[in-house]
Amino acid sequence: MLPNRYFSISNKIEEKLYPDDSVNQIINDYGEHENAFVRRAILTSLRFIGSKFSLEHIDLVRRGLKDENNWVVYDSAWILYNMTNIQKQDMQALKVIAGNLEFLSKEEIERIKPEEANEYASKQAAEALQKHNKT
Repeated sequence: MLPNRYFSISNKIEEKLYPDDSVNQIINDYGEHENAFVRRAILTSLRFIGSKFSLEHIDLVRRGLKDENNWVVYDSAWILYNMTNIQKQDMQALKVIAGNLEFLSKEEIERIKPEEANEYASKQAAEALQKHNKT
């Protein structure tokens, strides 16, 4: 899970800095940080700010889908879930992350109780696929 201090950083970026131009600079400077918790804080900031702003940083979100840290993958999938429309390449990436969960019903996915980061990422990807397959 995201430790409270990083979650707090995400909140502060969204509440205190956005829409200041410094937010883009922070995202550009730290979006690919070596520390996975920093990358998560940046992605969580994007999610908090909203889909339109996340779309401006879609390349970072897409890189997050391929991150070595499954919590970063989870956060990136969550951002895509929140978007209004996503592209075919994003759907393909979500299918890879979701694995066999892609084929479950919404009710079956909701009953899944993840324990590990990769399970959270797979469930979130499956939920995003469910949502975007209907649009």
